[in-house]
Amino acid sequence: MSSIMKINGEDCGKKPWMIRTFTWKKHQWKPAKNITAKFQGNGWIRMIVGDDLVPHAMDRFGIACFEGACG
Repeated sequence: MSSIMKINGEDCGKKPWMIRTFTWKKHQWKPAKNITAKFQGNGWIRMIVGDDLVPHAMDRFGIACFEGACG
């Protein structure tokens, strides 16, 4: 599964972002896995989530990624 995240802002790279996935257990959503990284710029990032539920930053356009899981 993949999703596109749009990032737009002047100081969006000031603090780390947390990208988190969830799993459906016992009729409610529970946190599964997460990554953190700093993203800066105006553009998009394609996130891939595999069967292990770990999000991976893949393709990106107009975005710098640093200090974390940049893919």
